[in-house]
Amino acid sequence: MSLEDTRMYARRGDTVVLVGESEAAVAALKAEGPDHTVIVRSAVEAAALDVPRPERISFVVQPGLPAEEAMPVLAALRERFPLLRGHHFDALCHRSSDRTAAASVASTGADVALVLGEPADADSARLARACLPAHRTRIVDRLDQVGPGLIESATTIALVPARTAPARLASAVERALTGLGPLTVISRSVSSRPGILRPACETPC
Repeated sequence: MSLEDTRMYARRGDTVVLVGESEAAVAALKAEGPDHTVIVRSAVEAAALDVPRPERISFVVQPGLPAEEAMPVLAALRERFPLLRGHHFDALCHRSSDRTAAASVASTGADVALVLGEPADADSARLARACLPAHRTRIVDRLDQVGPGLIESATTIALVPARTAPARLASAVERALTGLGPLTVISRSVSSRPGILRPACETPC
């Protein structure tokens, strides 16, 4: 959807604001209209943005960017450019928001939180920030990183898979933990279901 949107907005002559975390994250989108696109990473950058034709501006949000991170940027863009156009807000990524919320819920009360994913990945870092307690949260991408020093005296361990989690790492960690004694696994998830509410009719419809 985002690729098609970027291509369509650029072809009709709009400046396309790509709301994303980094140029690398939106490189494919920028390629659809390199002469018509600008990357905005924060509400501060949005508030200072200048474009050639303020009446011809649209936005596209990087796929996977959580809705709560995109909304402040979009609010700042709309404040500066009242004629801003773009896709409906129900197209924002609530799945990433749900995963962040689930990480917070799953880690609350845990002695250790292990985020399974690449340490340099933005998604891994986001999930790690959501975990509590922060001082006992680690990002790991290999089983040998889960050593005794990391889980010593822990009775409850939260496993939080990031998008870059190696295949079967979660199950490998669970199997390894069974070597410490009986293991109970509890799965937690958060699910948002966007919907559009229509205005109520003041007179019988």
